[in-house]
Amino acid sequence: VSATERITRILSSLRSFTRLDESSYQRVDLHEGLEAALTLLEHDLKDRIRIDKQYGDLPEVACYPGELNQAFMNILLNAAEAIEDAGTVTIRTFEEDGHVHILISDTGIGISREQLATIFVPNFTRDGARVKAGMGLFTVYNIIQKHQGYIDVDSVVGEGTTFSIRLPV
Repeated sequence: VSATERITRILSSLRSFTRLDESSYQRVDLHEGLEAALTLLEHDLKDRIRIDKQYGDLPEVACYPGELNQAFMNILLNAAEAIEDAGTVTIRTFEEDGHVHILISDTGIGISREQLATIFVPNFTRDGARVKAGMGLFTVYNIIQKHQGYIDVDSVVGEGTTFSIRLPV
């Protein structure tokens, strides 16, 4: 019964995440996309990462929801991977001056100043014996730009990282 409920929840989140059954450009509740991404990442978060949701009241935003959901998923996955043992990912949302703000923070290893300078540039990284394309944050940056939004990152090595996204209402 528990496994069936989990599968049902994951399938529902997948449908919400991809928005395959809806038109491509529409007004949506961004919290639904964040929740869908979190559900799909449950396995990666396991019991070691606490999620602190500080959701404010947000208006619906006109966007390509599948693309924004992909951006949320990439940032949340990076946050989870940056936390070596146990830690917290905080998601804070609010509206201000005609924009919605989504802040995703982690208590992970942080990013050096040198790496911050090129964080949205595609690159290749070596992870053990695998070579990764390093396109995740480049893709996130382009998705946010496509939505006339802004993304910034602040990080302290050894303390964590915060990605700040601002999108027009």
